[in-house]
Amino acid sequence: MSAFAPWGFGETLNFTSKIGAFLKGLSARAHILPLLPLLVKIAFLEPSGHTGAREGDLAMTYRTEVVDPNDRVSQLAAQVCVQSRGNNPFLEAVDRSRGSFRGMVGFRWSRSILEAMMRREICELPQADGAGHKPQAYSFLGNPLRFRQLAWELAAMNYDDIAITGGLPVAMLSSIIDAARATPENLRHFEAIFAGATQMLADTKTIMLTGETALMRYAITAFCDEQDPRQLLLCWGGTALGLMADELPRTQVEVEPNMAIIGLLERGHRCNGTTRLIDIARAVYGNDQKTLAESHDAAEFFGLVASPSICYANFLSKLYGWREDGTLGEMVVPIAAAAHITGGGFAKFREVLPEGMGATFNELPRPPQVLWQAQKLSETTDNPLSDFDMYDTFGGGVGAMLVVRKDYVGRVCTLASEDSIDAQPIGFIQRSNNRELAIRSKFAMSTKATGGMIVGYPNE
Repeated sequence: MSAFAPWGFGETLNFTSKIGAFLKGLSARAHILPLLPLLVKIAFLEPSGHTGAREGDLAMTYRTEVVDPNDRVSQLAAQVCVQSRGNNPFLEAVDRSRGSFRGMVGFRWSRSILEAMMRREICELPQADGAGHKPQAYSFLGNPLRFRQLAWELAAMNYDDIAITGGLPVAMLSSIIDAARATPENLRHFEAIFAGATQMLADTKTIMLTGETALMRYAITAFCDEQDPRQLLLCWGGTALGLMADELPRTQVEVEPNMAIIGLLERGHRCNGTTRLIDIARAVYGNDQKTLAESHDAAEFFGLVASPSICYANFLSKLYGWREDGTLGEMVVPIAAAAHITGGGFAKFREVLPEGMGATFNELPRPPQVLWQAQKLSETTDNPLSDFDMYDTFGGGVGAMLVVRKDYVGRVCTLASEDSIDAQPIGFIQRSNNRELAIRSKFAMSTKATGGMIVGYPNE
């Protein structure tokens, strides 16, 4: 497959050129020309002696099943790129496509950004990630309104990784969608995805520069694949581009005992651990696609799984001092440490702590319903989810953590609320030789200690 900008498409076969080369070779051997009719007849026989499919027929099938449908999807995707231009004032798309969705598109920074780069104040920050298995929950539900929210998984995984380190997300350099098939019956799902992506880019003030769509029916599948042309099965990943400071902010503070830990809450299932949730659903509701598809309880569960991840990037970037023109000012609140709680759960927070510091989480939020239900369902399987799993794999309803002095807690929570983000204090820093995390569980109150993490009983 070949990439293009703003979006990619598959290649087709060139049977005519191959036959032309074959005949040209024969013309140099005049003594076998009388045998040409027989040779051509043999060329189109299968080894068994039965007439096989002509390569031209295969080329036509490939075009009708892959190239043409993918071009239709690519043309829709290209409009996402075009419509996102102008979402921010400091990155300009340079379009050399001349109206073709396969044309090349570059970009240039504004003068203020380039000058700040020349002064070595800021630099570019790339980040690549994807939605993992979570799109399969959307595929199971098969609802365009659900697919319209799918782009937020890409935003949360990429933009939040940039913003949590003090960066400013600016663009999606490239978006890669690999799908099993594109049909007239599932085109509405593609349309919903791209409409949602356009809205996501506008809300995050970012630009989509280029991308690739590919139809790969042998590579892309799903636990719910019924070979139904109405289904859309896909994987979605991308590479984002941001800005970050060349050096740590002047207002950066060190992590100290008794500092507060603020949690940015996640009310659904964040985009990690979906594989485990699918395994639980199959164990409880049935392994085969037909049984799952007919289960009302399975549909209800995957409806919870498919809740879009919350993107904190706009709030975090403002907190770190980024202005609307893309330049960097002073931090609004001094942040000592920050972590995006994705794969690996609370261990991600442990990674940002300096030696000799640990934490106690004694005010964690009530877990989202999807996690409550997942743990309850898992108890009926051979592999139940422990409380440790709920925090180590799924984050227990916390999507990001910030460490600040206690007198800044109120201000951070107020600013988060202004961006429609739920934030609350969830614990505090304490001295620990092993960077130990003591977690007061809000789940089934089991206990387990491993890797410096402890899930314990509440004092109730």
